[in-house]
Amino acid sequence: MATFFGEILPVSSRAVEEEDDDDDLPSYYSNSKVCWTDDVTGQLNKNGKLTCSVLMIATDNVSCAFLEAYLRSDDDTLLGGVFCGVSDEEQLSLQSKINKISTIYRVAKYPSIFVCQCQTKVHPEQSFSWVQQIFSNLDCTNCDIVVLSSAVTCDYKTDVPLSEIKTPFLKALYTDQMKPSCICSTLEQPNIISSLPAQILAYSQINELKSSLFVCYTDVIHFDITTVKAFLPVLKLPTLKNLQINPDAEKKLIQIMKRNNDGSLLYL
Repeated sequence: MATFFGEILPVSSRAVEEEDDDDDLPSYYSNSKVCWTDDVTGQLNKNGKLTCSVLMIATDNVSCAFLEAYLRSDDDTLLGGVFCGVSDEEQLSLQSKINKISTIYRVAKYPSIFVCQCQTKVHPEQSFSWVQQIFSNLDCTNCDIVVLSSAVTCDYKTDVPLSEIKTPFLKALYTDQMKPSCICSTLEQPNIISSLPAQILAYSQINELKSSLFVCYTDVIHFDITTVKAFLPVLKLPTLKNLQINPDAEKKLIQIMKRNNDGSLLYL
């Protein structure tokens, strides 16, 4: 198995007689399809691809909550949705929640900024198709791609005892075309990333796109306000420094936390 750092990791095989659950999955399980709005479809038919100056991709609940609270608004324009595990015969609808993994918006106050939120996990076997579908319709030649993700602190490899590291903390990775930022330190080897964030960076590296990944390491199971706020330095990136944070961001974040933790016994 290859990682974004280029290492080849050994993958142990299972016994021959052991049943392989993957064989039970339908052949279209790994397929991804983008369903665009009628307006976007018209633009794609006319111009070929959509263009933007910044594409922000939130790959999990923590990063989705951050974009929802600090950047997005109810006035944002819905552009489309990404569906995974759908067969060719199925009719896709943006109103449907079945198999819809991600939603794509144009930020109302900054029309050149697109936001893609993955409210549901994109499984590793689906990530390649997901990336191909997204970037086949977006012209990111002159675009800054910003990927947000989170991970548990116990997966972070360092010589420093984890008990001495203040959490949450932010780490970053960049493609060769992207100048590293000073907002946080670079993710050190032998740490690796996987699944959708790795697939996006790999695609960007191969196609010479400017991409950066920011990973928030946290030690909480159910994300809290402090974890979400760990992404705030991202808004200081050169391409985002002129953004105005939603004035009701704090209030909106509390509402998101309440919605996320309904039914949980954990307190914020």
